[in-house]
This record gives sequence, C-alpha cells and structure tokens, in this order.
Amino acid sequence: MENGGQLTFDDDPLFVKQNKAHKLLEDGMFKEAIAMYESIIEENPNYPGVGDGAKASKFWINKINKFKKHINPYDKGKLLLKEWKDFEKYMNRNHVRHGRSTVAIQKYIFCDIIESFTCAYHEGVAPDTDILIQIGDLFKKLGNYVKAIDVYEYTRTFNIEDPSLLAKLGDCYFSIDETSKAKVLFREAFFIDPGQIEIDQIESPFIHMLHKKTLEMLKNPEITIYWVPVLAEIKSAFNVKREPK
Repeated sequence: MENGGQLTFDDDPLFVKQNKAHKLLEDGMFKEAIAMYESIIEENPNYPGVGDGAKASKFWINKINKFKKHINPYDKGKLLLKEWKDFEKYMNRNHVRHGRSTVAIQKYIFCDIIESFTCAYHEGVAPDTDILIQIGDLFKKLGNYVKAIDVYEYTRTFNIEDPSLLAKLGDCYFSIDETSKAKVLFREAFFIDPGQIEIDQIESPFIHMLHKKTLEMLKNPEITIYWVPVLAEIKSAFNVKREPK
C-alpha cells in the first residue's frame, strides 16, 4: 500500500511475517513463531532481527514444557523468573539484541509470572509483601507504570518506611510525569536509608544525574549513594514548588 506515493513497511511481506511472529511470541506460541522465522530466513537469511528472534524463540521452546507441569503458582512464578534471568545471560553469550522479538517474549513471560504470583498471594502460599513488590517490579519493567503504582501503593500500606519501595514508587511517578509526587517519595526514600536503594533499578534520569554529580565530587563509588541526599539538599533537588492558588 502506498502512503502519499511512498512505500510503507506493509508492502514488505517479510516485515508482515515478522510482525505475525512477534504476535505469536506475545501469546506464548513459540513453536509457531519459530516456523515463521524459519520461513523468513529461507527467503532472506540476513533480514534484520530475524536471527535474534529465532534464537530467542528456540531458547524458550526448550523451557516451556517445564511450566506445564502441575506445580503451585508460587513455584511456577519463581521458576519463570529464574528462567528469564538465565535467558538474559543467554542473550549476552549469543549476542542476541533486546529488540521487538525479546520484548514480545518478555511481555508473555512477565504476564505469566504476574498471574502466578497474584494467584499465590491470594491463596496465601507466598511470603507477604515480598511477592507484591515482585509483581510491582514486573509491571514496572513492562513499562506499565500505572499498574506498578497501584501494586506499590497497596504494598506501602503494610510497610510505609521501606526506602527501596518508596524509591521504586517515586520512579514510577516520575515516569508518568507526576514529578512533585516523585520528588517527595525520592526525598523520603533517600533520607530513610540510601543504602537500601538499588540505583541500577531506578530509571529516572533525575536521580541518575544526582548520583553522577555526587560521584564526580567524591570519586568513591562505595559511598556515593549515601551522599546523594546531601547534594540533593544543597541543590534543593527534592524541593516541590507550591502550586499557585
């Protein structure tokens, strides 16, 4: 189909096939996705992203049968999470880039973990708030910040002074442009205990900028996180402007 006289991706039959493969992966249909990728490779072995998609799919087709066994939801969720971490190592070893195919797989796997952990929580077979935080983390990694906020806020009612949780919550609010809420939460988290905040789990460029500037001043990575709130106080970085009435 032409768009203003220009060819579009829809005119490329291999692109259309690849899109179908991504949809199959989102639905956990790894066998069918592999067949689709192999069909593309037969026509063009160098088609962008198809090699990575095939490698990633083949990793999971060898694992997926494990999850069909009758195990309780909590154990299933833990197993899936472990397999995902193994998959990330596999990606590094085999030079598989994180692209549309792996994003599609991540969506399927993480949604399955969320479903398993949610079921386990309601059945009372999982450790209290730990599993809720893991569910929130999964939504956050999927980019579903609103859902992550819902889970984190609920979890917060059980532990109102968990600095790691407060930082994650602040990170989510920052990601949906609720900057004032984010700053309040970040300030609280860093002043309770900076040492419990995992900086590599924070996405906010605002926090990474503070961390970078603190590191440049101290030249000591081991203590940098503890001095972030000090620099933030000096620079009034966590201050929230009052809205005019």
